[in-house]
Amino acid sequence: MLNFLRKLRRPPAGGRKEMQSTKYLKYALGEIFLVVIGILIALSINNLNTGRQQQKELLGYLEKIARNMEQDLALAEEYLIKRDSSQQMCIQALNTLKKGEVDMMVFAATSSVFVEFYFIANKSGFEALKASGYIGKLKNEKLDSLLNQYYFTMTQLEQEETSYNNFIESMEAQWMGNYSITALLEGFDITTGQIVDFEAFNNAILKNKDKILTEPVEAVVLRGATELAPQGFYRQLIATGGAFIEEVERMK
Repeated sequence: MLNFLRKLRRPPAGGRKEMQSTKYLKYALGEIFLVVIGILIALSINNLNTGRQQQKELLGYLEKIARNMEQDLALAEEYLIKRDSSQQMCIQALNTLKKGEVDMMVFAATSSVFVEFYFIANKSGFEALKASGYIGKLKNEKLDSLLNQYYFTMTQLEQEETSYNNFIESMEAQWMGNYSITALLEGFDITTGQIVDFEAFNNAILKNKDKILTEPVEAVVLRGATELAPQGFYRQLIATGGAFIEEVERMK
């Protein structure tokens, strides 16, 4: 009787095989699921590490650009001071020329304008960033805006300075070609650019005012007194570059 009951409880041979197949299938699916989860976790960690590495490299490029800008801004501040000083002298000189007179201020203003300014920025960091392909990964909108604004202003400044300097060179060539200014250098040391005898220098200017009251000199003084574009671009460049440097510092 007991043997008969045991036989009733025991599943058929075919049923046991199906149960084993189902068990193995579930086991296999579980193994596959674990492998997939492991792969996804590994990819996630790898992507996270890659993202961190890319951000680190991007920050390196931005720091290099910031160092370039620090050099640019030091030069921009120097040139801005010289441009402002030259403009003030030209305004005073222009008032003197309107009266048909000349003095040392006129000569000083003319000399200051004839000094050309070629603003050459250090763009090595920006060029490196563009070549790296990381510029498209810059997700900081403020930083991206400042970067574009800075180099757009830089281009405008370079164009304005080139135009200004070409005009100055043209007027200088015209003046030097038509007039001998040797007599104007009495009391002036050309090796140091300093006036060593103010009385002799002033007398030389008064005796040779016909060589100063000329169209090239008047044109140079007039433009020097009224030209505002370079100073405006220098100020904008200093403000934008300073903001960019501060933003990069906050990213560290």
